[in-house]
Amino acid sequence: MLETFKAKEYNTLMTKMENYMTVSEFAKTIGITPQAVHQAMREKRVSDFMRVGPIYLIHRDEIERYRRVRD
Repeated sequence: MLETFKAKEYNTLMTKMENYMTVSEFAKTIGITPQAVHQAMREKRVSDFMRVGPIYLIHRDEIERYRRVRD
């Protein structure tokens, strides 16, 4: 079923989505492979993420948290 959003709902959703990045973007920022990111997600070293269809999105705040956990 196709879901339609009102302008206000769409703007709220898009603002929220700006706080997330793809696994590939996260991996590139951190300097690791996407496979290592998926492993970190399975091991709960990266925990603030959501799945949208086949794509995982990770909250941008996880960058600093992951760096602290990794070091």
